[in-house]
Amino acid sequence: MVNYNDAVSIVIATLNQYQYSQRIIKMNRRCYSELSAVLSDQNTDFSLSIALTWCENSVSKNNKAAYKSAIHRLNDVYMHDHVLGQHLKFGGILPNDWKEIIKLYFQALADSSYSDETKRHVEYVITQFCGFLLCNNTDSLKKLDFGMLGEYNRYAKELTSYHYRNMIGLVCRFLDYLADRGICRKGMSIYLHYYEWDKYIPLTQMTLETQEFISSRRSISLEFPVEDFLSTIPDFVNELTCAGYNPDVVSRARYHLHIFFIFLVMENLGYDRQIAEVWLKNVGENLFHRDAPVARRVFDMYEDYVNEGGIIPTHHREKNNIYSKLPEWCKTEIDIFLNNKRKEGVSKNTLYNLKNICSKFCQHIVSTGIHSLSELTPKIVKDFNINNKHVSFQGKNSYNRGIRNFLIHMELRGTVPSGISYALPCCYAGSETIVEILSDDDINLIQAYCKNANSPLELRNAAIFQIGMTTPFRASDVVNLKRENLDFKNHLFHIVQKKTGVKQIVPMSVTAGNAIFRYLKDARPKDLPHSFIFVSTRAPYGPLDSSACNNAMIDAKLSTTQFHTFRKTFGTKALRNGATSTETAELLGHTDEKTVHRYIMLDSERMRLCPLSLKDTGLEMEVDVYE
Repeated sequence: MVNYNDAVSIVIATLNQYQYSQRIIKMNRRCYSELSAVLSDQNTDFSLSIALTWCENSVSKNNKAAYKSAIHRLNDVYMHDHVLGQHLKFGGILPNDWKEIIKLYFQALADSSYSDETKRHVEYVITQFCGFLLCNNTDSLKKLDFGMLGEYNRYAKELTSYHYRNMIGLVCRFLDYLADRGICRKGMSIYLHYYEWDKYIPLTQMTLETQEFISSRRSISLEFPVEDFLSTIPDFVNELTCAGYNPDVVSRARYHLHIFFIFLVMENLGYDRQIAEVWLKNVGENLFHRDAPVARRVFDMYEDYVNEGGIIPTHHREKNNIYSKLPEWCKTEIDIFLNNKRKEGVSKNTLYNLKNICSKFCQHIVSTGIHSLSELTPKIVKDFNINNKHVSFQGKNSYNRGIRNFLIHMELRGTVPSGISYALPCCYAGSETIVEILSDDDINLIQAYCKNANSPLELRNAAIFQIGMTTPFRASDVVNLKRENLDFKNHLFHIVQKKTGVKQIVPMSVTAGNAIFRYLKDARPKDLPHSFIFVSTRAPYGPLDSSACNNAMIDAKLSTTQFHTFRKTFGTKALRNGATSTETAELLGHTDEKTVHRYIMLDSERMRLCPLSLKDTGLEMEVDVYE
């Protein structure tokens, strides 16, 4: 472990590096000198608790805040060997050329919808970013490299999770501005954005054969510079949109190409289709998991875009398009089946999946040598089931369900023998788990947290907890609450469930109402352009996503971080207090009371009361199975 004097030296050197004023540095030195005397008198080593207790009880009010900061910096060195980002900031003055660039950037933001407060926050973040670069041997924005961005990412990550995401997003926009003006390399914002997800796998971690192959293609790849590759991505994804691909496909295509761009720029390569193919083969599954085949198709379509000047949706699908190779008597029956499903309101994605499933099934039928669906036999169906492999039982069951519906459809039309759908068995039954509810310890922690809540974040979390404890709301319902959903006069919530679209009128408890009122009065920013109740704690004060509810549980140190546990607790308590299944279903917003059975059957506390001893039943073990 580092000794006290060495730790102090590291802190002072860091403050000098970040250009803190001599007044602050002297204040830190004085703090460490006084603390050293206290530790010597007590004959003890440094610890955060001892140092903070001394500061709280013995340091003057004027110096207390500065001394606390100094103590936390010293503790960082003991715990992490360096001062964390959350206890550092750039304290100097930027060179004039840096200030001029920032000034021009803010002139470009003049027409944005940012409030004045948000603009001040953005200016602070960008100034601190530039200060970090300056303090870490980057004396010009034109010399900014990807390695330094990685260092900044690690520094920013030492802040709270919200500050980290907020800072990275703002810095990425600034990097895009710099890149557009030729001040830094294009794509730096992409690298910074994906850095924390470890999406760059170096060439040195791939097989020796792969390294040699890619190295042999390096000069060829440089004929298509990586900057040119990056510049084509926006046009390519726009072509996908115009070709009718859904937003999810377009988003994933952009993502796959951006990850490949990071690899190219880090390895000083240009775009080459053969390099892309080998790269996908080596690292595709690690980077994209089940999306690896989708990524491969994206690169196929991108190659079409480069060579043909546009998207050819059927070009690569035709290679494996089973449907197009089927005889007409199969296609006709599939078309009728899909048309019926379309009339039932089935989504486009489901229709696409059903077409693939039925085509694969018909391909198997044709391979057996029959020439009509009327010749289909149970054995053919069973053989298909045996040979059709899947990664999981759930996946196979879903696949078989589609084929079973297809067979039933044909039975009703008289196309195949009646009852042949029974030849395709179910191979997976959904599992049931014990209903997890909040423990007494969790409830006590929540009550203590709400009682002591004081900061804006704590008041927001307390209001979320009180709503969770007294209503059946999901996290999505809580974060989407607006002023018009609150009826303080009649103590009611009026909502439409985000997940189901079910309208609900739910009583508002006194504790929940008071917690919301206190949050609105003392913590939520005033005069926002929207009416969402719960908003972020930093500008621009936008609405939250559901993860904020889970993060609140982490802050309160509960044993679970799933906000849905509140809803399960609410349903379980309703049943324990005598509500019927129908009444509980209505409280939860369920349209079918069958979904409530899990609260009855799988209540772990009540289940422990059910078992009977073997002796009471008259059944006894004749042999000790453990002998």
